[in-house]
Amino acid sequence: MTVLTHEERAELTTSARALLAESSGPSNARALLDDAIGYDPALFREMCSLGWGAMCLPERFGGYGASAADVAGVWSELGRSLCSTPLVESVVVAAGVIAEAPGADGFADLIGALGRGEVIATLAQC
Repeated sequence: MTVLTHEERAELTTSARALLAESSGPSNARALLDDAIGYDPALFREMCSLGWGAMCLPERFGGYGASAADVAGVWSELGRSLCSTPLVESVVVAAGVIAEAPGADGFADLIGALGRGEVIATLAQC
């Protein structure tokens, strides 16, 4: 498991704040309410290219194995900036649950693809 130092956590939070300040905010959130997709695919790809999707995933699935405490600053900045993104639902929740499930190694390709943002999952209630 990767453990970030206080300085690394602060740097990650600062870089997240800078990126999201340019591409998120109240006006962007309002515009996305009427958008068919509901998020900016280019921003989502950029977040995944920065490794945000793989941060909490176990290393055996291509993640960094960081703890929730290590990446709390990024999640906080997503909320602070009103960023509309499938990152939390798709990666933190869906990929995280699959990665911890019995037989998860059989889903390694899916988990890795979710972490890289190549596949997007959502939650549904039946």
